[in-house]
Parts: sequence; structure tokens; C-alpha cells
Amino acid sequence: MNVFKLVVYAIIALILINFILGLRPLFEKREDPNKILLDMLEYSQFETKLGKMTNKYIEIDSGTTLRGEHFDTKQRSVAFRCNSKLMCCEKKQECGKIKWDERRIFFPNRTKILVSTRCEYAYGLYACSVYFGQKPAQLILEAQKNFEADLKKESNKVPIKIKNIGSAKALNINVTWKLYTLGEESSKYLEMEDSTIIASLDSDAQKQIFIELPATFLKNEKMQLVVTAKANEAGFDKKEIMLNVKNLETTKCRRTYAEGKKRLIEGMCVERLYCEGCKYAVECEKVWEEKFLTNAESIHAATPQYAYREYHPTEQCEEYEEDYES
Repeated sequence: MNVFKLVVYAIIALILINFILGLRPLFEKREDPNKILLDMLEYSQFETKLGKMTNKYIEIDSGTTLRGEHFDTKQRSVAFRCNSKLMCCEKKQECGKIKWDERRIFFPNRTKILVSTRCEYAYGLYACSVYFGQKPAQLILEAQKNFEADLKKESNKVPIKIKNIGSAKALNINVTWKLYTLGEESSKYLEMEDSTIIASLDSDAQKQIFIELPATFLKNEKMQLVVTAKANEAGFDKKEIMLNVKNLETTKCRRTYAEGKKRLIEGMCVERLYCEGCKYAVECEKVWEEKFLTNAESIHAATPQYAYREYHPTEQCEEYEEDYES
């Protein structure tokens, strides 16, 4: 057999192999996208996965329609989002690409597409979103598991890093934190809470904040700081940080006197309760809450110099002066 014949046979063999490989997808059994999505949604409902996206590429045949009711249960409600401008029409519009709304999505062409699922739980119901095209915005927090500070050497500021690991921008991010004293048998007692808003965070961007803990609320006991970051269409994340703060300085914040006059401010009947030596508004609020233990919910933080005590009904107000802040 000469060299020429060998070359011809090799070419024919390669053609046959490529032909067979080309036919292979026609005979392969692809997994039903409905089943894949159901499995992803079940996974997203695990407690440790709530607020976080799960991602997977799925092959979907032309002419396929997915319907929200197929994925709903008594405990779960599902909404669709198609968020790729290259692959998706505008919501409820036809353009030759993927047509969609919150409850139905239609694929005119065979497509391999990135799908993300994410669930939240509230009032006995899992509210789940399914994103087609690209990853949605996704918030995650990075923080130390334990925070130790000697207040004679360091500031009592806890560093927290907020990241967006999704492909879309996160908007109006609400970062909240709560400080607890830990008791026996998993009991905990809220000492203070506060929050801040981050206007936006681009894809793959991050921002660091520092949570300053007033000495008034710190104790030589087991304490825990719980931080949560949440935004619409960006999920949420939560971190729990154990605190061990040494050499606490006794606060000089103390209450002085109640003004004795009730005024109407923004529809609320309030009285000013004055403080001195306070660095934060919440410190002034707390020292007055200690005096009115049976009615502490009526005390509201205002400034480091005074807090408000609210009265009901507003008819108790002696003078209706909306410019009381001046």
C-alpha cells in the first residue's frame, strides 16, 4: 500500500468521525430544563443559600416555553427575569430574541444560556427569582469572625467589606447591624441597632465601611455583632462577629433634665430630654430609656445633646409648633 492510499484512507476516516460526532447531539438525551430548574430552586431554598444565587448553564430547545406555575408550590412563588440585552427582548415585547415576562418565557431558537436562581423567605413563603442571560447583582459580606480590640490602643471600629459579585449594578444597599449580649441557652439581648445606605455598587466592585460601637453599649461579657447587607434584585448576606473588647472606658454620657414642653414635630407630639457628655445620639437615647423602662419604646434618638419622648394622642401637645427644631 503506497503513501497516497494511506493519506486518502486517513482523510476518509476523519470525515466519518466528524460526521458521527455531528450526529451525536441528535441522539443524546438532554436533561429536561424544567427538571434542572426545579432542582436549582430546591437548592436555593436551603437556609444557608437564601439570598444567594445559584448558577448553571442550561441547553433549551427552540420553541420551548417555561411557565411560572410549573415551578410554584404552596410554599413557593416564582418570577422570571431575562437580563441580557444580547439575548432578550424588552419585557413583554417581541424582537426575534427571547420573549418573556415574570410568569412566562419563550425561546424561539435553540439556546445554551446561563440561568441563576435565588430565593428569600418571608411570611411562610419562598419568593424565588429565575434569571436568564447573565448573573444578577449579588451582595456578599466579608468580615472577621472575631473582633478583638484594646480600647487603650485601638478604635472600636469594626471593618466590614461589601462586595457585588454579580454582573449587574446593585442599587440602594441597606446595611444594618445589631449588637447583642449573649445569655445562657442561646438567648440574646439587643443592645443597639443602626444602619446606613450605600447608593450603588458596580459589578465586581467593593466598598469598606467601619461600624463604630459606642462604649455605652459594650460590656465585659459575650457579645455578638450581626451585620446584614440587602438590596432589591441583589440578594442579601449576613455575618455574625463575636466581640472581645478590653479596657472599656466608662462613658461620661448622662441624662440631665426633661424640657417639660410638648411640641408637634412632623406629626408627632414630643418632648425634649436633654443629655450631656454623650458622643452619639443613641447614647443619649439609651440613658433616658433606662429611666422610662416601662415605656422605653416612646424614647427616640435625635442628637447627642437630646432625645425625644413621644406622646399619644397628639392632642396632648400644648403648643403646635412645626419649627421646634430651630
